[in-house]
Amino acid sequence: MNGNEISAGLFGTLGETLTLGRDFSSEEDKHGGAPGVIISDRLWKKRFAHSAEALGKSVTMNGVDYTIVGISRQGFISRKVMQMFTRRSGKAIR
Repeated sequence: MNGNEISAGLFGTLGETLTLGRDFSSEEDKHGGAPGVIISDRLWKKRFAHSAEALGKSVTMNGVDYTIVGISRQGFISRKVMQMFTRRSGKAIR
């Protein structure tokens, strides 16, 4: 899966609302904080059949387990390859 690191509050700054869940918490935004992830609507549909039960589930990226905290709205991601957003850590996602 492809992902991108962002800072907490990006969705709000862009005036975007999440379909489900929430943005990253201040705890998750800290270096070494709990690994949370916001997934795309496309991944939510493909992997979780648009089930609200996806929130709180884990997905693995680069050998790290992330807890799903939110789902971005359909059409938010212009590049079809971007499926997950994690909080900015300073480490590259490969």
